[in-house]
Amino acid sequence: MEPVEFGKYLLLQQIGIGRIGQVWKAKVLGVKGLEKFLAIKRLHPHLSTQKAVIDIFMEAASSLVHLQHENIVRVYDFGTAEGTPYLAMDFILGKDLAQFAMALRDKGQALGVEEALHIAIEVCKALDFAHTLQDSEPQSEALIHAGVRPQNVLITKEGEVKLTDFCISRALFEGLEDKQGVFEKTLPYLAPEVVKGEPIGPEVDVFCLGVLFCELLTGRPLMEGAPSELLGRLSSDEWNPTQVIPEDLAPSAQEILAKAMAPDPNERYRTAGQMLQDLEKYAKEIGAKAETESLARFMDTLFGEELVKTMEVAGEAEEEQAGISPEEEIVPPGGERAPQKGGLLKNKAVLGAGLGVIAALVIVLFMFWPGQKKGEHMTPRPSET
Repeated sequence: MEPVEFGKYLLLQQIGIGRIGQVWKAKVLGVKGLEKFLAIKRLHPHLSTQKAVIDIFMEAASSLVHLQHENIVRVYDFGTAEGTPYLAMDFILGKDLAQFAMALRDKGQALGVEEALHIAIEVCKALDFAHTLQDSEPQSEALIHAGVRPQNVLITKEGEVKLTDFCISRALFEGLEDKQGVFEKTLPYLAPEVVKGEPIGPEVDVFCLGVLFCELLTGRPLMEGAPSELLGRLSSDEWNPTQVIPEDLAPSAQEILAKAMAPDPNERYRTAGQMLQDLEKYAKEIGAKAETESLARFMDTLFGEELVKTMEVAGEAEEEQAGISPEEEIVPPGGERAPQKGGLLKNKAVLGAGLGVIAALVIVLFMFWPGQKKGEHMTPRPSET
C-alpha cells in the first residue's frame, strides 16, 4: 500500500489491528535518511469520538513518556492527529514471551533455570524503575503496571527483554463497553486483592511477576480452569497459590516464589526492588550470568527465518512487534489470528467459558475495580489499545 500521512508521521504499513486500535510501522515526515522506525498506535474512529475514552487515553499516555528504561518499550510521543489519539513508541523486532514459549514447546525445547531467572530479573528491573520513578523525577508519578503477563513481555531479536503496555491496558479499560477479552486473558495473573476489589499497590506487580517466574521455571501454567472457577479460587480466603509451588525447585527459588505470591499483599515483597535483590542473590548462588546472548540464540533458532523475511518486507530494515500486547488480538496483514494458548510452555487453553459467563464475571470484577493505596501515586487507570 502507499504510505499515508498522519500528522507529522508517515504511516508505512499497518502491522496490526485489534478491538481498540490499529498499529502502524511509521517514520517522521520530512526526515530523510532516518533509519529508526516507530510504531504508531492509534484509536479506532468509533472510539475517537468518545470523550471519556480519549481523556483516559491521553492522561495515561502523558505518564508513559517518563518511562525511559532499557527494559521498557519507550513511548516517544502522544497526541491527536486528524481527530484521532495516538502513541508513538519503539518499533521492536521480536516476539512476546507467550509466542516464544509456545515455539520452544513446539520444537521440544525448554528454557533453562538461568534463562528463566534472567527474564524475571529484567522484568523486575523494569517494574522497580516504574515503582520508584518519583524518587528520580519528583514531577512524575510512580506507575503500577497491574497487567504483567507473558503477552506483555517482549524478547527482541537480540535477546533483550522489554516490558510493554504500562498503564494503557488498564486505563482505557474503564471507557470500554466490551471488556470480555481483557478480563479473560488477565485473570490467571491477577492478585487476590484485585479480584476482591481492595486497594492496590506495587505488590500487585510483584504477585504477577511471581506467577510469571513460576511458569517460566516449571513450563506449565500456575492456574487453569473456567473463569468462574478461577474467580472463585482467587476470591477465597482459603486459597493460597504458594501451596502449588513445586517442591523440586531449588530452595531459593521456592522462597522467592512463596514471598512473591503470598495471598496477603502485606506478606509479599513490598516493592519490585526488594524482589530484585533476592532474584540477583539467587543468580549469584547458581553462578548464572546475563543470558541475553542465550536468548538471542533461541530467537535465531526459533524465529530466524521469519524475522529475516519480516525485515525484508517492502525493502525496509525492521518488522514485527510494536511494543503491543497480543491481548489486543493483533493480526499481521494477510495473516490469521493465532489460537490462544494456556501457560507459558503448554498448548492448552486456560479459559473456555461461554460469553454469558464471561460477561457476568466481568461485571462482578470491574464494577468494583480497586483504587490506589493511601500514599501511592498511580497514573489514571490504564487502557487497552
